[in-house]
Amino acid sequence: MDEAKAARVIRIDPIENRTYHYWHVFVPRVTAGQLYGFRVEGPSDPGRGMRFDPAKVLLDPYGRAVAVPDGYDRAAAAAPGDSGATTMKSVVVDPSAYDWEGDAPLCRPAARTIVYELHVRGFTRHESSGVGPETRGTFAGLVEKIPYLRKLGITANGGQEQLKGRILRIAHCGYFGAFDILTSLSGLEMALSQLGYDVDHGAGVGAAQRVFVEAGVVAAPSA
Repeated sequence: MDEAKAARVIRIDPIENRTYHYWHVFVPRVTAGQLYGFRVEGPSDPGRGMRFDPAKVLLDPYGRAVAVPDGYDRAAAAAPGDSGATTMKSVVVDPSAYDWEGDAPLCRPAARTIVYELHVRGFTRHESSGVGPETRGTFAGLVEKIPYLRKLGITANGGQEQLKGRILRIAHCGYFGAFDILTSLSGLEMALSQLGYDVDHGAGVGAAQRVFVEAGVVAAPSA
């Protein structure tokens, strides 16, 4: 994860690997847990909005998981030089390998969906939230507020929480989630286990997700 040079570099052809505004490539024999990123070549002309720099490793905007190296340095992305050793990397995941334990989408029509976007920590961090001091600013604290959200008529929660550590964020369907999906919370457990980490690290968020689904509230991840 901290290595500056990639094990393999694949050049993407603008004719074969681009459809409309979307770039894509098929890489045989890639398995879950594989780290990857993009380098983009092009003109460097900030005055015209052109900031191409092939020395910088970029994340896949449609990636399902992100890994953060121990030497992560956000400032290095704007500084001259190669960022391969200090930048975040996208991670290949296999959603079919995760045990959903019987969970299923609520399949609520969009016409009957009301999304409440919130920051998991900020929503209950203050004592005015009515949540006990032990659970303020946590997923457990958010669970305590489910009756309040249901009283407001909320049917979907758009969480903005960023999970610090090696896995920064899991995104299933992009901003708010375009479909009735299960939350990115279980996706966190899935990615952690596929990368060889202890899934107990994500036990709290996974439990929160199940309580939300049982209460009839979809938890939609924000990108």
